Amino acid sequence: MKDKILNFLKGLKRGNWKETIKYWLTHPFAINVYIGIGIFVVLLSLTIAGLKVYTHHGEEITLPNLTGKTVAEAQQILEDQGLTCEVVDSLFKPTVPPGTIVDQVPGIGDKVKKGRTIYLYIRASRARQIPLPDLHDLSERQAQSTLESVGLSVQNVVYVPSEYKDLVLGVSVGNRVLIPGTRLVEGTAVTLKVGKGTTNEKQEMPSLRSLTIAQATQKLKDMMMPEPKVIFDTQPKSEWGKSQYFVYKQTPITDTELSGNESVTIYVTTDKTKLDTPEEKASQSDAEPTDEVPSDKEE
Repeated sequence: MKDKILNFLKGLKRGNWKETIKYWLTHPFAINVYIGIGIFVVLLSLTIAGLKVYTHHGEEITLPNLTGKTVAEAQQILEDQGLTCEVVDSLFKPTVPPGTIVDQVPGIGDKVKKGRTIYLYIRASRARQIPLPDLHDLSERQAQSTLESVGLSVQNVVYVPSEYKDLVLGVSVGNRVLIPGTRLVEGTAVTLKVGKGTTNEKQEMPSLRSLTIAQATQKLKDMMMPEPKVIFDTQPKSEWGKSQYFVYKQTPITDTELSGNESVTIYVTTDKTKLDTPEEKASQSDAEPTDEVPSDKEE
């Protein structure tokens, strides 16, 4: 074998290409190489074809909307399309009947392969009871994030004088003061009592005129003032309609000197003509001269 290889190399040096070609076409070693390559190509092709069949390459199923259906109905729909399902959790949503599907993963309209398992979330028969986390000494933002992470929310914030500013001092629902660990129904909105510092500096009531309800509420919040009471001139027909209202009047009026946790009332409308009336301001009232009435009494 060694002599044959040496002769082959000598043939290459002499330029004997015919002998070289003849060697690669007839030598058993070369033939075995060709057979090996052929077997490898055939096996690779079969493997790729098998994977396409096994993974259903190119075959995609668009997931239907299963929301509101029972598990049995969803299971039948999915089985007809070559899919399976599994219930993984329950959520409380009062707007849908108990036992029906409220969510699915993957979502509606997603494309999946045949044989995929679809995970279902069903409506619980009753709302979960969630223990109130300890919010004491957390910042207002931290407290709100903590409540949202466990399924609760903030309805209102009341600012009170305290030694430290922007720290939660207490939590309540209505007139009921809550302590950490109190069990609340999922989705309950609470009121936070937050410190606004010990400063005795007075501030003036800002103008909320022409602001939307959300803008006016945020402006008051930035000044550590309570959420305003809202009075509509005509009742909105939807949440979207509510967002179209803007402030045309307020109490206390603009520039009123505030000293405590005064409540604020805003009057809102969609009628732009109500903005034609000049805004009432406390500074204007103070600047107006008053006519002195002479006294008829004699000393």
